[in-house]
Amino acid sequence: MQTYYLRIRKDYAAALIEDLLRVYAVELIENKNELVKSRASRFRGAMTKRPMSEIEEQLKEIRSEWDHRIS
Repeated sequence: MQTYYLRIRKDYAAALIEDLLRVYAVELIENKNELVKSRASRFRGAMTKRPMSEIEEQLKEIRSEWDHRIS
């Protein structure tokens, strides 16, 4: 999903956007606070709390797998 800021200059452009809203192709975000919330909610729960040593070990494993796939 991508976010764009638009300045609508013509009435027919506004009508096109209303059509897109009607078929749920786009979503209207009324204020920036909603935008910040929606961005944060995409990443909520993406990583569980674990000890740093465990995370570092997993990173080493991932990097070594990557090296093997490239070679």
